[in-house]
Amino acid sequence: MRSLFLLILIGCFFFSSAVQAAFTPSRQQQRMAAVQQSMARTQAYFQSRAGVYTLKGLEAFTGHKLSRLDKRVFKAVKRMQELNPEDEAAMQRNNRLSTVSMISALAGLVLMFTPVGILSLFLLPAGLITGIIGVSRASRFQSRQGSGFGKALTGVIVGGLGTLLIVLALIVVLSWAWL
Repeated sequence: MRSLFLLILIGCFFFSSAVQAAFTPSRQQQRMAAVQQSMARTQAYFQSRAGVYTLKGLEAFTGHKLSRLDKRVFKAVKRMQELNPEDEAAMQRNNRLSTVSMISALAGLVLMFTPVGILSLFLLPAGLITGIIGVSRASRFQSRQGSGFGKALTGVIVGGLGTLLIVLALIVVLSWAWL
């Protein structure tokens, strides 16, 4: 009886250590979790719109002294956030194109229901096409603030729906004429 009890006790010990080893994160998993937490804190700091982003500002934002890992992550994220002057100019051009897309699509939709509705035949497809170009260019800037992604998406949606309405109206009018 004692030997059976001893075998059960030894089996439970090995089972519990195996379970503990299975659920204890490895050193690599712990490191990855620390990098993800540091990345989340750094991105939250960049989204706070502080203006000038420094290591001291990140320390003040998080409320604790930064580790070497936090500093490395901050520098890497800051490098990714910075744009060179050519990219900044390209982003501004895309923002203007996106604004043109949104305005032409909305104007085409409004003019569709007025006596000068023939203008919507040109404005809605123009809004759709320039919106598609604007969305594809904004993806180059990871849809940053000021890249015009929202305006271009508005131009695509409104221009696409308006163009679809025009096509359906033309189908109805042409099929009516055949009767």
